[in-house]
Amino acid sequence: MSRAEQIAAAIERNHLATLREFAQGDQSELLINREMMRVCSGVPYPLLNFVARPRLDPRQVEQRIRSVMTYFGERQLPFLVYLHPSASPADLGYQLERCGMERWGVQEGMALERLNPQVHTNRDVEIEAARDVQTLDKAVEVYAEAYHLPPTVAGYMRSVWMTALYDPAVYVYLARLHGIPAGTVALVLKAGVAGLYGLGTIPDCRGHLVGTSLLVRATLDAVGLGFRTAVLQAPPGGGRLYRRLGFEPYFQIEVFSSGGIALQREEKTPQ
Repeated sequence: MSRAEQIAAAIERNHLATLREFAQGDQSELLINREMMRVCSGVPYPLLNFVARPRLDPRQVEQRIRSVMTYFGERQLPFLVYLHPSASPADLGYQLERCGMERWGVQEGMALERLNPQVHTNRDVEIEAARDVQTLDKAVEVYAEAYHLPPTVAGYMRSVWMTALYDPAVYVYLARLHGIPAGTVALVLKAGVAGLYGLGTIPDCRGHLVGTSLLVRATLDAVGLGFRTAVLQAPPGGGRLYRRLGFEPYFQIEVFSSGGIALQREEKTPQ
């Protein structure tokens, strides 16, 4: 396996390990078998209900897709399907559309092995790794404001991010601009790489390199812990911006939605 193939496989494994952590809370359900990973949060928000790593029998693909749609439909929950490179059969995207799902967009699986030394950060941005409930709560508040999350969704994300208190592979960072909570990002050290997730900056603090400062801090922390590669999934239209930091694309992730839902995409500019 070439170095590029190894990195691509690690990007996918890190993403899947992170998605698995979304099965939190008393009402959540997690299914992992040879066909798929399915997460149901019980919260009516598409990013919290999804199928990933689908590997379906071509002879039963329509039946299995409709079974998933029925599962979420009975619970009245919108959901997503992530198609990583390992998804099968090869025409699964076409089959999803045939069954009534909508193509939401394409994410880029990206990796960085050397941070661009010319990237500028903001010295007025102070960043700390959250290691207590109070700081994590503030990080969740910032994330919710950055993405305009309803209270029920923010509450569920709090349960997800609380894993940083007991899982040494998970870090949540809180950035302050002139002392004001301004941005956040999560670092997930799994599958041999450092995954960066949930980058968000509140609207009033954008344009001050808060996001860039967070990404640089988290990446340097990962390097200090012995991780050579940082990875992320760039949202639609955001890949070019991450390239400025030194990230390179390795593959695309097709994302499908159950239809008729408006999704809040990741912040496009890591500022």
